Amino acid sequence: MWEEIWPTLLGGSLALFGSFVAIKIQMSNVLRIKMDEELAKRKIEVNARAYSNIKRVEGALIQQTLEDTSKITAELEQWVFDNRLFLPSDYFENWLTMRTNIPILARRERGGTETDYLKVHKRVHESVSACIDAVYKDMNIERGDWERIST
Repeated sequence: MWEEIWPTLLGGSLALFGSFVAIKIQMSNVLRIKMDEELAKRKIEVNARAYSNIKRVEGALIQQTLEDTSKITAELEQWVFDNRLFLPSDYFENWLTMRTNIPILARRERGGTETDYLKVHKRVHESVSACIDAVYKDMNIERGDWERIST
């Protein structure tokens, strides 16, 4: 009697084991997809805020004093550090370059050679532009002609 039932029990057990493995794999894929969706959503939100922040700094560089611009970057810096895992690496690196050079630029404005001032000024503006480019690149969006004109 066991000889007749044994293949059926073995087949049923293997089928049951196979279904558990399939469910485990499917659940793992669903969880990974859901996590990827949440990360993508977070990344879009962070990139939108990063763009807004860098445009605020860019406007301050044009319309406000360097001391005021330095205060704005200091105010925004905690957000940048809190979200650095979601920011494009180029954005974070260029933010640090810009943030470091704005106080230097303010000091050079009060004293120092014009050549030094212009070099630092150029470095700051290049860093701002690179931050904007990093957001566009990370979002896989081409920078529009209107954007090139405004920077």
